[in-house]
Amino acid sequence: MACGKPVVASDVEIIRNIFNENRCGLLAKPGDAGDFAEKIRMLLGDAGLRKEFSENGRKAVIEKYTWERVAEEILK
Repeated sequence: MACGKPVVASDVEIIRNIFNENRCGLLAKPGDAGDFAEKIRMLLGDAGLRKEFSENGRKAVIEKYTWERVAEEILK
């Protein structure tokens, strides 16, 4: 996300929450290489989706997930 690239990751709760909140990638079933590959194919075949996820992910990192921002949240 920080590199401005769309992301495919395993569907685990913490990542699911980030992806749902920021619309920045696709989730694959954990341990399912075929599903992971399918999600990559989906991104490769859709330039608009890649662009959207790239922009959303980069924006989220800058606005929400800097070390300073995370530290502020922990201190709260």
